[in-house]
Parts: sequence; structure tokens; C-alpha cells
Amino acid sequence: MKKLLLTFLSVMPLAGWGQNLAQSDFTGVLVPQYISNGNNSNAAVGASNYPGPRLALVFRATVSNLTANTAYRYYVQAASQTDIGTTASGAGVLLMVNPAATTAATTYVTASTGSLSAAGQYGSFTTDANGAYTGWFALVNSNNARFQTPGTALFPSITLATDAVPGTIVARRALNQSVTVLGFVNAAGAANGTLLTGSSSATPKNLVFTYDNVAGTGRPLSVGLVESVGVATGTVSSTAGPTVYAYSTAAGAYTAVVPNALANGVRRVEQRSIVDNSIVGCASDADGTWPSGANTVNPTGGAGAALVLTATDTP
Repeated sequence: MKKLLLTFLSVMPLAGWGQNLAQSDFTGVLVPQYISNGNNSNAAVGASNYPGPRLALVFRATVSNLTANTAYRYYVQAASQTDIGTTASGAGVLLMVNPAATTAATTYVTASTGSLSAAGQYGSFTTDANGAYTGWFALVNSNNARFQTPGTALFPSITLATDAVPGTIVARRALNQSVTVLGFVNAAGAANGTLLTGSSSATPKNLVFTYDNVAGTGRPLSVGLVESVGVATGTVSSTAGPTVYAYSTAAGAYTAVVPNALANGVRRVEQRSIVDNSIVGCASDADGTWPSGANTVNPTGGAGAALVLTATDTP
């Protein structure tokens, strides 16, 4: 009996550890390098301290080492280095991607907080025969302190439960790649960023990725949703106040952040399918100065003087 009790006690902590945020079994496939800290959707805080719109971070990743052929519930946030090893999942506005057979049938759902029991506050997926799932995951930055210091490295995190009621957390995992927070500032600086807006004939609900090379190699700089996606992602356009900027939800419009320390400029803008990650189309420019005259090399526009790519630049 004593031996059995000791064995039981030695196993008990493992269940708790399994629910701590661990950097394992969550592997990036296509992960942008940067996320913004814009927060003009909070007039009291964002307009003065964190100018610019909130922007979605969408990335592709694989969740592995789960039970085969099993449905899971999840939500995604962003965690700091100090969250790893604790029961904290991080912070951020939820944006769930519900994949379908077609782009038009794919839906986005947003929520301010995550719950693995309340409908509308979690996404779902089913693992394959190997206990893995590869797909798109997303979040939107909030006014939480994790997003307030430009230059901070954050790790997208996923909180998981089996598809049952109540939703009991079975794991918290941090991605193996980090994203860097950029503040919208109209000056040079490694932690500063500039708003990039574009027009195109891209298919709404797909994704646009920006690169600093024409081949599209390495990790993309940033990502933008191709509007209209059917939900507000926390973005609010400001036409007055300390920082004037625009976020368009017109068909084919996209909005992203790019770093001000960008010697090559933006040299490739690529549309990817939200259904299967295929490259639908792309446009490139050899020197970062696009046909419309938009010069994306080492920009200093912040949120108030966005880089504007036209439908001629990125059809």
C-alpha cells in the first residue's frame, strides 16, 4: 500500500504540470515576425499612448502529441517569456478561424475573453491519425501590459480542452517561435513600426503576407486580413485626435504593420488561401519602391502617415 501511495503522489504533480504553459508540441509553419501594439479602440488609453489600430496576427502552426482522431476546443493568446511554466495563457483578443471547404464558407469569430465551455469563445479542430492538427490560428492585440512595450518578444499560446462540457483544460502550449511587438512611431528605431495599407482584388477572408525579399523566403514580416472578413477585429479608424489613420474594410483591402528598420523595404506582397495555405497570387518589387511611388525602405510614418500600396502595386 505504501508503494502504491508513493507512486500516486509522484504522478499527481504531472497533471498540474501538464496544464502549465509549456513550449512544446506547438510548431510554427508560417509565422509573421511582428505584431503591433496599436490600441486606438480604447479611447482613454490607446489614443494617447498606443496610436494606431489593433491588427490581427494570423499564423499557421501544427499542434502535435494529442490523442488521435479526437476533437479539441481551443483559444489562442500571446504569452510573455515569464508566463512559460505557469498557468497563465497570456493575453489578447480572441480571433478564431473556422475553416471550410471554400473561402466564402470559412468564418472568423472574435471574442474578448476565452472560455472552453461557452459557445463563441473557443475554436475547434479534430486531430489526424497521428494526433496532430495543422491549421490557421489568430489573435488580436489588446491593451494588456504584454503588448505595451515595443521590442517585447511574445509567444503565441494555445489553451486546449477535449470537446466536451464542461471544457476542462488539458494543456497550455507556447509556440516555438516568437513575434516582436512594434509601436507605431514616426521615427527610426528597431522597435518602431509603420502602418501599411493596401488595395487589391484579393479574395475576402484570405490572407496577405509581406516580405523583405522578392522570393518570399524566410518568415514574413507581417500579415493582413483581406477584407471584408465579416467581423470587426478590434480595429477602429481615427479621423481626428493625436493620430489620424485609416483602416479600410472595403473588398480586397488589407492592413498590416512593417518595421521602420527595413533596409530592403517591402519587396513581396503575397496572397494565401485561408482554406489550404496555397499561394493565390503575389506582387513583387525589386527595390522596395513600388510603381505608385510608395517607398517602403526604412519607413518612418508610424500610424499617421501610412504606406499606401495601390491596386496597381498589388493587384
